Parts: sequence; C-alpha cells; structure tokens
Amino acid sequence: MPEVTSNTISGAWLSALRLASAAPRKEVSNLVVNIDGLGGTDDLEDRKVRNAFDASLGANDDFSIATVSNTIFPASLWRPNSPRAVLFSRYLKLWPRLKDVKQNRRGTYFQRLISYPDVSETSFNQLEFVISAYRRGIRRRSALQCSILAPSRDLNATPFQGFPCMQQLAFIPEDGDGLRITALYPMQYLWARAYGNYLGLVRLGRFMGSEMGLELRGVTCIALVAKLEQPKLAIPFVEMANAV
Repeated sequence: MPEVTSNTISGAWLSALRLASAAPRKEVSNLVVNIDGLGGTDDLEDRKVRNAFDASLGANDDFSIATVSNTIFPASLWRPNSPRAVLFSRYLKLWPRLKDVKQNRRGTYFQRLISYPDVSETSFNQLEFVISAYRRGIRRRSALQCSILAPSRDLNATPFQGFPCMQQLAFIPEDGDGLRITALYPMQYLWARAYGNYLGLVRLGRFMGSEMGLELRGVTCIALVAKLEQPKLAIPFVEMANAV
C-alpha cells in the first residue's frame, strides 16, 4: 500500500502527483496520504505551489483550491469565539443559494455532515453528535465518525456521478490531547480535487479539535483509487516534486 507523509499540504499533494505520474495508468491504488505535525502551526502551504496551481486550475476552467476546500469546511463562516451553532445556522441559511449551483445539486460534504442526508426537519447533524458525544466522555471510536454516502440517494448505475467522492470521515483522538481526522475516498481526482480536499480536511479538523478540546495533529486521506486525470497539465508540478 503506497504511503506518503508530509508536514505541509503542498508537499503531500506534490508527492501524490509524483507517484501517480509514474504509474502506467496515471493512477495509484490504496494511496495513503498523511499530513502530520499540524499542532501549533499555520504554515501548511508553499505559497509558490499554491499560487501556481490556482493559476493552472483557472486556466483550465477548474474550480479553485478555495472553492473545493469550502465544500468540506466553509472557513469564512467560522468564528472560533462564537458557538458552533452559529456556524451551522449560517451555512444552512445559505444553503438554498448554494444548492442552486449546478455542482451542489446533490449536496456538499459540509451539508451532509451537518444535515444528513439532506436539509430538512428530520436531518441529522453528525458533527454535533460527534462533538457532544466526546464532550460527554464517549471514547468509542466507532461513535466518532460521520458518513457522507447516502446509499438510497447515491448508489446508482450511472457511469459518472461526481459527488460524493469522499464517503466516510473519522475523528480519532490520539496521544492524550491530539486529534487525527481520517477520510476515505473510493475515487479521488488528484488534479482537480485533491489539494482542495486536503486543505478542507485540515480546516474541518481544526474546527472539530477546537470544539472537542483537542489539538489537530494530523490528517490522513485514503484513496482506493487516486487518479491523475490531467497528467500533461501536472508536469510542472511533478517536476517540482522531483526537484525536492
């Protein structure tokens, strides 16, 4: 099982690109990407890599890193000194507008996390459950996880679906006061989505750590298939990875 570890989002993404670029079909099976050493630092990105990649995404009419990240955690809506209910409420008030975006018609990851499986009076806030359970003293790891996949809605026979690529999230306390967030992707697109996925998971992990009284120490992303769908566009970034 191939595995890469970095202490930055940019480094983890470049390493994943390098592995997939060298593979015959430009994809890697069972890829484990770890972003470790997150405690107490905000220096998680190489701005040169981030800016160059955002420019490439824009030139190719792909979504920006920030747009992809915000589907997992809407960082601009979070106020650490405000109750978490404020974040949840603000997002759900925006949901009718967000849902009008074509790519969000089936949902977003954050929507599924706080209003599963859809926004309704009977929906379930999974993040609230995990936070509340942990603060009540529940340490059973199987209780500290969330589902994105809604089988009755998402399992179908169409050749291409898009959302949801990520299907499961676990919030794992470790080392006394640390937290690791682990995400499972049956399919992950390394060019258009992975960097934004990693950033969104880090931001979600920091929010959850703040609410659970823990410090985010690491993010692990498991992709059963990690595909480099734009190998020609990725060449400059693979060269960056090879030069390190």
